[in-house]
Amino acid sequence: MERKGLRWGILGTGGIANQFARTVLSVEGAELAAVGSRAAETAEAFGEKWGVPAARRFGSYAELAACPDVDIVYVASPHSHHAEHALQMLAGGKHVLVEKAFTLNAAEAEAVFAEGRRRGLFVCEAIWTRFLPANRQLAAFLEEGELGAPRMASAMFGNHFPDDMPLTHRIYAPALGGGALLDMGVYPMSWLSMIARDETPETVRTTGRLFAPTGCDESSTVVCGYGSGLTAVSSCSIKVNYPDEGVICCERGRVRAPSFWRAEGFSVWYDDGREREFRPGCDRLGLRYELISVTEDILAGRTESRVVPPSATLCVQRILEAARLSLGFRYDREKTEKEEENAKA
Repeated sequence: MERKGLRWGILGTGGIANQFARTVLSVEGAELAAVGSRAAETAEAFGEKWGVPAARRFGSYAELAACPDVDIVYVASPHSHHAEHALQMLAGGKHVLVEKAFTLNAAEAEAVFAEGRRRGLFVCEAIWTRFLPANRQLAAFLEEGELGAPRMASAMFGNHFPDDMPLTHRIYAPALGGGALLDMGVYPMSWLSMIARDETPETVRTTGRLFAPTGCDESSTVVCGYGSGLTAVSSCSIKVNYPDEGVICCERGRVRAPSFWRAEGFSVWYDDGREREFRPGCDRLGLRYELISVTEDILAGRTESRVVPPSATLCVQRILEAARLSLGFRYDREKTEKEEENAKA
């Protein structure tokens, strides 16, 4: 009998892992088969909450990787460990859907995709914004060219995280991949890259500031210039609430996408005075669109996503990395031996 779904394992038990577990249970044919955690207690609690079979509540990631009853693993650990854990699951013969931002930097992303290709396994970034019906319709609408070529686009995403939040929280901690760009900036950057058809920008210019207590990036604005004539401006922050709106100005009109990262629709204004509304809507469990798309790809024998192929993820990773490095922020494992020696001096 032909299978209609996949057996999912979840690596990690944090907030996004819980959201994904809820989503798996909402999709017909999908099975929440296993969970892996760093500790047996948290795996047990997570499994009890979401109905994971008792025998597959693993207190180690190695056990999850070795489990024969899992087809694909959703990697929901901190950014700092995405590459390590994705490679571990691939070594165990599992397809992987890796939470955004995909990895700390482009080199790690390239290594994960290369290993997936070597093993013939599916690898995809879980940037769920791109899978939403409204954003897929927007990309198709722009491709049709009714408004002409996009010339200016902007998007911003910022939250004021509590001032009394511990500095050890992942959002502030460099050791956990902290900072605004990987947590918040990936949303507007990926959306804008979609508008640019994932073309590599000719120029990337960044301004911003670092979070003094820990040194991670606190806020930034990145301006990308493309050979197509498009200028894209992305802003993010972990200390300021931004309006999460996307705007695209084209040769013959403009587009406004309220809450672009969880879009339910978008509005179009033509230079001749006409207006149009596109409202495909969005399920409250927005992660289900990526889950369904990934399932379709894998069951069809594909090893790359039709919506977010490796080229799209790599393009965004390179921009995020260039922006972060221009602010003077490097993660520890990116530092040269000389830099580490100076830091200890």
